[in-house]
Amino acid sequence: EQVILKASGTPGASIRVTQSITPSEVARNAQLLKTTGGQCTTMRAGDECKLVLAPGTIRPGHTSSGTVLISVQLQ
Repeated sequence: EQVILKASGTPGASIRVTQSITPSEVARNAQLLKTTGGQCTTMRAGDECKLVLAPGTIRPGHTSSGTVLISVQLQ
């Protein structure tokens, strides 16, 4: 797990986060989560999000590839 999104800027400002993950077999097992827990759908200054794969998604010695598109909108 690695932080891939960090909000900074005006305290109190809200950022809307949407994601698209392909292919579907990767999307089924991947989630964009706040480091403090919960889905990463809105962020405020100081929030961090990470991409998390469900345990056992990729077996040892195997790889999986896909595309993650993250869109953010200042509210």
